[in-house]
Amino acid sequence: MTTIGPQKRKMQMKLVTFGFLAVFAIGAFLGIPLYADIVNLKHDIRDAEKRVASLEVRNAEVKNEFYELIDAERLEKLATDLGLVFEKNPSYIEIKPHDLATTL
Repeated sequence: MTTIGPQKRKMQMKLVTFGFLAVFAIGAFLGIPLYADIVNLKHDIRDAEKRVASLEVRNAEVKNEFYELIDAERLEKLATDLGLVFEKNPSYIEIKPHDLATTL
């Protein structure tokens, strides 16, 4: 009596082993570019964080310059230098909305 079982089992094991090796090889082949992309993204993120930090510093500097320009004492001195007078009871121009409307 001949048995075919062990030969069939060896063939199945070879097929499974080949399948695992093929999946591993494909995964390794596709994993290298993926890893490179991840590393590049990490570098880009680090560069962007540095840029954000420098822009935050520049933003603070610009705010300081702006607040110095609109300082109340500085504006009052500028107004007196230009000969402007403080009006206690100002009168404003009033335009009623119906005056601006046009009839079609």
